[in-house]
Amino acid sequence: MSENKERLKILALDGGGVKGLSSLLILERIMARVGAKMKRPDLQPYQYFDIIGGTSTGGIIALMLGRMRMTVESCIAEYQKLGKIVFGEPRGLFHENMFDAKVLEEQTKKVVKKYLGDENDPLLDPLGDDACKTCSVVYTLPYRGATPEEPEALRTYINVNINPRPKPWTIWEAVRATSAATTFFEPFIHGQSGSEIRYIDAGLGFNNPADLVLEEATSLWTDNGYLDPERDIGCFLTIGTGISSVTRMDKKTITEAITAKVRKPVQAVEVLMKIATGTGPTHRNVARRFNPTSNVYQRFDVDQGIQAVNLFEHERREDIEVDTNAYLRKHSIGVQLSQAVEKMKVLGLRTPELMEDRKEGGEVYSVGENGDVDDQKLRDRFEALRISKLDFQRHAKHWESKISVNQGRGSQYYYLLYKEIGHVPYLWNAFVQADLLDKRYRGILARRLPQADEWQLCLRGNLARIAYGVGQEDLETTVTRLTLAYEGLRDTFRIYRQLFHTAQQVLGETSVTYCWAAKRLGALLELWGCQSEALDLYIEARAGKLSWFTTDHWSTKWLENKIAALRHALVARQKPE
Repeated sequence: MSENKERLKILALDGGGVKGLSSLLILERIMARVGAKMKRPDLQPYQYFDIIGGTSTGGIIALMLGRMRMTVESCIAEYQKLGKIVFGEPRGLFHENMFDAKVLEEQTKKVVKKYLGDENDPLLDPLGDDACKTCSVVYTLPYRGATPEEPEALRTYINVNINPRPKPWTIWEAVRATSAATTFFEPFIHGQSGSEIRYIDAGLGFNNPADLVLEEATSLWTDNGYLDPERDIGCFLTIGTGISSVTRMDKKTITEAITAKVRKPVQAVEVLMKIATGTGPTHRNVARRFNPTSNVYQRFDVDQGIQAVNLFEHERREDIEVDTNAYLRKHSIGVQLSQAVEKMKVLGLRTPELMEDRKEGGEVYSVGENGDVDDQKLRDRFEALRISKLDFQRHAKHWESKISVNQGRGSQYYYLLYKEIGHVPYLWNAFVQADLLDKRYRGILARRLPQADEWQLCLRGNLARIAYGVGQEDLETTVTRLTLAYEGLRDTFRIYRQLFHTAQQVLGETSVTYCWAAKRLGALLELWGCQSEALDLYIEARAGKLSWFTTDHWSTKWLENKIAALRHALVARQKPE
């Protein structure tokens, strides 16, 4: 990592069943104190950390905080509710596994739909490199072939150095795979018949994923395979669930618990025995890499009380809370907590921030060295965005036809927008591209074929079958379609963001273009679960529009309603039921 890069902020979360509540309570305390120091009382993990990784229950929490962008408070509430339902009714003695995995799947889908809108939302984050990277660590056991000795990371991003073409996963599938604890749930089978893989909970041997998350960060942010703990890492926070320092399993226990379920020979069991160690050794091995006086590496893990709580005893929530709070009140832990907070506050938010100007004007506007639109660059841009020249021309005419002030709702707004940038080719080109892409890929999200007078919005060729297929979709096709739509909307987001910054610098924050870009950016971020960021943009758009329109104008009313709804939603997220 080069010296001018911002130092990384890493969060690793242990497994531990319902005792994941303990790690969330500790994280809640840390984030509240860091947020107060940074004058960001609503600071959330996805806004702060560069990468969040977890195993088993820690993997579920990582996905909730990083991919689904929950507040810590909401995560605590949803996590407790999930544990109560999933572990509420153990199966009878005649079942190999204690709990019904279908219940876990159904409840996870409900949570995903509640926060992201679609229960089958892809694991890959639509924000791409603009998002906090989240990985959930699972252990794999294939049907055939040699038993692997390494865990597998399910990522919300693409790590081109390890797996440039990952298989499609949904969020709920990743939750199911990382929580497939032996004797609790049956292994999760992923993939089509003949190439499927069985996944079990990586808590068996990798319950503390700190070393794995550090390896992942190294592969992402270095070229030489080495992260300097002092120069490259600003904060490495790892949180346990109160599990004893070493967990050992005898051969008989592992044989009975695993062999029947994954149908592997005894040789596979021998491999699993080699990795069946606890969290303490991993902590010590990782800690040795850091200078103990630098306070970069910090581990918090309740050392008394909750070790006696079984992984499925959801009814002992009060015990977990009492023991965790007692741990946090200890003088030594208070000192350690203060050291961590002081270290974290000076590092600032994850960079670059979501709305920071990436200086992408050359690419977005297709301009040459003289500042004018370069025809070849524009053609290349169309190809990259899957827009034909005819599509672009038709959509431009579609917009230009709306500029008459006598054509109903929106015509005045369209007229002002065209008057402002219609004579600036590079801005108008980008505007038309963004609007076309926005409408095209939102239609694909809704699985809606464009109307006859909107054929420029259609994808063509092989992608059309994915985008507009008729009949019932299988899960893999659904994930592929949603991923396709999100990729297109991510391109749209980048254009909007550049237009937003250009308008701010050239036209001003009361310009129609600035307000339009802010509103469209807010709508995309709201779709992707970034509610606080969306709210800020809606407020920006409303402030600018009030210099052009009255409070009774439809566009300002729309923004007022959005702002009110988001404020209500954010309050509800801070105080969930």
